[in-house]
Amino acid sequence: MPKRPRLLLLLVLAICVFTEPLLAGPTATLTGRVTYPSGAVIAGVKVKATNVETNVTFSGETNAEGLYNIPDLPPGTYRVILQKFAFRTIVKPDVELHVQDVSALNFSMEVGSVTESIMVDAGAPLIQAGPQRGGDFVSREVRDLPLVSLNPVTLARTLPGVIELPGTSLLSNYPEAAFSVNGQRQRANNYSLDSTENNEMWGTGIAQPFNIADAVEEVSAQTGNFGVEFGRAGGGIFNVVTKSGTNALRGTLLWRYQSQLFDSVSNVDKMNHAPRIAFSQNVYGFTVGGPLRKGKTFFFGGLQWDTRRSSPFKLVVPTESAVSTLRSLFPSNPRLDLYLSLLGNLRGTASPFPIQLGDDPSGVDRGTVQFATAPLAQAESQGGPEWLLRLDHNLSEAHHLAFRYIYDSNTYSPSSINFPGFIADDDRRAQNFLFTDHYTFSPSWTNEFRFSYARPEWETAGISPQSVPLARTLPQIRISSIDAPGLWNGTHFLVANNLLFQEMQTKLSGRHTFRYGVEFLRQLAAEQPLAYVRAEIHLHGRARLLRFRQLLGRLQRAFRSRAQNFWRKCFPSRSIPSGLLFPGHVAAGAFAESNGRTPL
Repeated sequence: MPKRPRLLLLLVLAICVFTEPLLAGPTATLTGRVTYPSGAVIAGVKVKATNVETNVTFSGETNAEGLYNIPDLPPGTYRVILQKFAFRTIVKPDVELHVQDVSALNFSMEVGSVTESIMVDAGAPLIQAGPQRGGDFVSREVRDLPLVSLNPVTLARTLPGVIELPGTSLLSNYPEAAFSVNGQRQRANNYSLDSTENNEMWGTGIAQPFNIADAVEEVSAQTGNFGVEFGRAGGGIFNVVTKSGTNALRGTLLWRYQSQLFDSVSNVDKMNHAPRIAFSQNVYGFTVGGPLRKGKTFFFGGLQWDTRRSSPFKLVVPTESAVSTLRSLFPSNPRLDLYLSLLGNLRGTASPFPIQLGDDPSGVDRGTVQFATAPLAQAESQGGPEWLLRLDHNLSEAHHLAFRYIYDSNTYSPSSINFPGFIADDDRRAQNFLFTDHYTFSPSWTNEFRFSYARPEWETAGISPQSVPLARTLPQIRISSIDAPGLWNGTHFLVANNLLFQEMQTKLSGRHTFRYGVEFLRQLAAEQPLAYVRAEIHLHGRARLLRFRQLLGRLQRAFRSRAQNFWRKCFPSRSIPSGLLFPGHVAAGAFAESNGRTPL
C-alpha cells in the first residue's frame, strides 16, 4: 500500500473514534461475488460500472474472496462489464441504481477468450443488502405526481407510516413538509439536500426547499431501519438529490397557470363589496443540461419562478355614520384625528355591529357607533425565483469532481395588514453551495470528500416599505373585535452561515467492507428573537374609544422620552427598540439594532 494513503487511512480512523455517525452521500453501492460455475471464487476480475448517459466509468476488482465493491455511484442506469484474462467477458446492461442502494450482483464466469463476451440479460437478480424501510421517488415520479406547494419532499406522505397529525403544527417556514413518521414527533425528521445539512436551525423542518421538479434526480425517503451512516433522526430521513448533465443535450420548459378568475363571486365578497382579485398562481421555468466535453465534463442548470396572488385583506373599521358621530362628539381630539387620518377613506360596509362609547364627563351615555368589515384594495403577492447550476468534471477514471450552487428567494408582500399603512412583509432567501471530490486509491479503497456552504436568511413580519413612517414607532393597539393602528411585535429575522465538511472512505478487506468517515458542521447565526420591540396595548371587553386614544397619547410620549434616551446614553451609536406589553406583561431591552439587522 502506498505510504500516503496508509497515513490518510490511519488519520481518518483516529478521527472517527471521537465523532458521531455521518450522513451518507447521495449515491449507491454495487457489490457482489464472482465465481466459477462450480462455485469456486475468482480473484483479480476487473469490474467496471459505466453510466450509460454520461459514459463515466467506476472500477473495482475482486479480491481473494472473489468479492468486489464499487461505492459512491451516482444514481442512474449502468452497464456492468467483467473481464479477466482466459475468461469470457461478461456484460450486464440496464443495472438501475437509486440513492442509498446497496445492491449485490453476483456473476459466474466461464473459461474462454477475453474477446468472447456473454451478454447477461437476466442473470443473477439484484439483492438489496440494506433493509431500510421507505421509498425512492425517481425523476419521472417527481415530475408527474402532484406536489404540495411544489415541494418534492411531500411525496413522502404516500408512504406507510407517514401522516399529518391532526390538530398539530410545526413552527417552520415550510409546514407542507412537516409530518409524523411512525408516530414520532414532526421535529424528529432529518432533511438533506444532496446529502448535506438542510435542517432549519430555529424551528426545525426544511431550511431550503428545492422546488424545481424537472431538476430533481431522486427523492430518497427512509422511514426506518437506518444504516450506521445515519443519525440525528428518530422519525424519517429525507434527501433531495439534484440532476447532473449527460452526454446528450436536453432540456425542459414549464408553464403552469391556475386562477379563480372565472369562478363566480361569493356572497360574502358581494356583501363586503370586495374588488375582483381572485387567487392565481403562475409558475414558469426551464432546465437544460448536456456535455461541455463528452464523457468528461457536464453541466446542468435550471430556473423556476413562482408567483401567487390572493384575495384582498379585510379590516373591521367604523362605518361612515360612525365617523360622523365620532367627529361630532370629539371635535378637537388629537388622538381621534390621528386614528381617522390613518384610516383615510376606508369605511366599513358589511356585517355591522355596535361599539359602546361610554359616558361623557357629566355622566351622559354617548350611545353606540357602528363598526363593519371593509375590504382593502390590496392583494397579497408571494413568489420569487429559484435557480440551480451544476458542473461535473472527470479528471480521470479514478478522480471525479462536482460543483453545485442553488439560490432561492421568496417574498410575501404584504404578509399582513393590521390597519391602512401598517403593512408587514415576509422575506426569505437561501443559498447552498456543494463541492464533491471522489477519488479511487485502489480497486478496493475509495475516498469521497464533500464541502457545503449554506446561508439561509429570512425575516418575518418586517415593516414593509409601503408602510407609513409612524408604523416604525407607534405601539400596536389591540382592541377586541375591531382593527386598530400598529404592527405586530413578532418581527423575527435570522441570518446563518452553515459550514459542513464530510470525509468518507470505503475499504474492502477479505469478506468485510468497511465504511467510515467524519462529519464536521459549524453553524454561525445572527438572530432577532420574537420580542416586543415596540409597545403593545391590549383593550378587552367594552372598549371606550376616547380613553383608548388618551392612553395611547400618554404612552407614546413616555415611551419615547424615557426608553430611547436611556439607551442612547449607554450605546450612542445604536438604536435600541425596547419592548413593553401593556397591561400585564413587560419585556424590555430585547435586542439592539445597528444598520437595521445587527444583534447586540
